[in-house]
Amino acid sequence: MNMTSWSKRRRALLVVLGLTSLVVLTVLVCVARFDLNSWKSEIEAAASTGARMHVTIQGTLERKRWFPLTVVVHGLQFQNRDEPVVTLDNAECSSLELIPLMRGRLRMGTCKVDGFAIAIVRGADGTFNFQRTTPRPPPTPGAGSAPPALLVSRLIARGGAYTFAERGAPARAEITGISGDLRSFAIGRPPEGIRRAFSFEGELAWDKLQRDALTLTDMKSKISAAGGHFLLNDVSLTAFGGQGTGTFAADTSERTPRFALSLDVPRCRVEDVLEGLRADRLIGGDAALTMDVRAEGRNKEELTQTLSGDVSLSGRGLKTHDLDLDKLIKKFDRTRGFNLIDLAAFFLAGPLGPIATKGIDFGRVYQQLGTGEGTLDRLVATWSIDNGVAEAKDCALATKKNRVAFLGKIELVQGVYQDAALAVLDEHGCSRYTEKLSGPVGGRQPVAKRTMNALAGPFVGLYQKIHHAFDRKCDVVYSGSVPHPVKHKDEEDKPKKKSKSPAQKAPPPDR
Repeated sequence: MNMTSWSKRRRALLVVLGLTSLVVLTVLVCVARFDLNSWKSEIEAAASTGARMHVTIQGTLERKRWFPLTVVVHGLQFQNRDEPVVTLDNAECSSLELIPLMRGRLRMGTCKVDGFAIAIVRGADGTFNFQRTTPRPPPTPGAGSAPPALLVSRLIARGGAYTFAERGAPARAEITGISGDLRSFAIGRPPEGIRRAFSFEGELAWDKLQRDALTLTDMKSKISAAGGHFLLNDVSLTAFGGQGTGTFAADTSERTPRFALSLDVPRCRVEDVLEGLRADRLIGGDAALTMDVRAEGRNKEELTQTLSGDVSLSGRGLKTHDLDLDKLIKKFDRTRGFNLIDLAAFFLAGPLGPIATKGIDFGRVYQQLGTGEGTLDRLVATWSIDNGVAEAKDCALATKKNRVAFLGKIELVQGVYQDAALAVLDEHGCSRYTEKLSGPVGGRQPVAKRTMNALAGPFVGLYQKIHHAFDRKCDVVYSGSVPHPVKHKDEEDKPKKKSKSPAQKAPPPDR
């Protein structure tokens, strides 16, 4: 190769290198000056099409790095009707893939969300704010196997909140301090809509859940979702003043969702169970609460009507405030001047909660003589529920001197008794006297009317007590787990020894 040829090739190489450097420099300058915010409207339009909601970016878009592509979005909002459904304060998404993005799909490595809110609102027509406002188009062939619109290898979220409310009313349920660490988080486009769209697994936690009088705090759980099925497994939380464990499952794959809850709180506080039911000073102490229930429906009425399962509350050495049951029953035994109906509160308030206690005025219990504090050696309230009807399987309490049982059923939808009664028992489990319960839970009948009905009805009240004194072969009405209290001699009922007068004294011995 001669010198002339080599010189020409070197000049050509330098020209190519120079042009390449110029192109690279131009690209770097363009990249450096590239502003994502100038594309905000296009990004919002593409996101709205993919999410099938109105998506807006309330704040700014920030590019943190190009390799891997990392973007921060400030103030991302998803809205379907009148209220925003999901709002993200700050979302940092790394390892964004450009080719799927050009095809209307989001693929990324890790997404960190700091501050978010989920607000579910139900309108007067029963529709929710996350539901479509227009009819869903017919599915296209192969839609069921289409790749998900969003796929995140790892989603880390913190500082979240959830609320549920009726439109125009205050929130009925609220969860605060939500955090999660989810893997393979995906939102698909199934033909059935959003109820089957989510898929993920990981861990979930919250600080506090508030629903009416129910408060659950410090919850931690494993969570998974696929095809409309959601499962919270290995749940640990603080409930009713004690540490509890359990599981919760929701099946939203069909139009009528189904739910199942299992909860075990081996040492809760009874006063916390009764909190919000105007019974916070009725009874106190440690008890064990268990429930294994299931229901299906889209509102409270449907859920109550289909509620089935088992619930139980049991405790020992409980304190009753402003009420001594032994004195109350003794007073009833003597005069029958008032009702025993309010004793049903002991069996209803715990395991059945506000479902069955909405008609009970717990304050009436305090008006029973002002007898002072008392003790319950045992309290057991075990119920079996079948399609909204709760049946007492083992409901009884024992004091130092008496044992009382609840018998029968409660229809939970209307809140009425079905063939129910309260029985004060003897040591054989037979009824010393029985008070029939009818009508709405918490209702009271005048004493005179109640006594007349008792004399003519199957629960014969005072007649039953007198008849029982002569008939030792009575029918056992209770044979559950609560034993009869050990007999104690009542000093007040002992006949007082009469002191002898001087005239009755023995004569002095003969001298």
